[in-house]
Amino acid sequence: MPDHPCQHEGELATLSLQSKVNADNIATLSELHKLLLVKLDLLIPAVARLEVKSGFYGALGGILAALLIIGISIAAKLM
Repeated sequence: MPDHPCQHEGELATLSLQSKVNADNIATLSELHKLLLVKLDLLIPAVARLEVKSGFYGALGGILAALLIIGISIAAKLM
């Protein structure tokens, strides 16, 4: 056995450290992905409720606009 240290010892240490950093980054990304999915699960029903409300108020506004036009045309015929 030779008495000198491994020629690639420094490179192996760097690669080992880089591997640990990569594993930590993957874990962080996984947690962020889970958080994003939770937020989307909360957001989707809220958007659906908003669409229903806007549809309801849009229909109500259309009915009121039609009634206003009918009222104006009746008033114009009476004059």
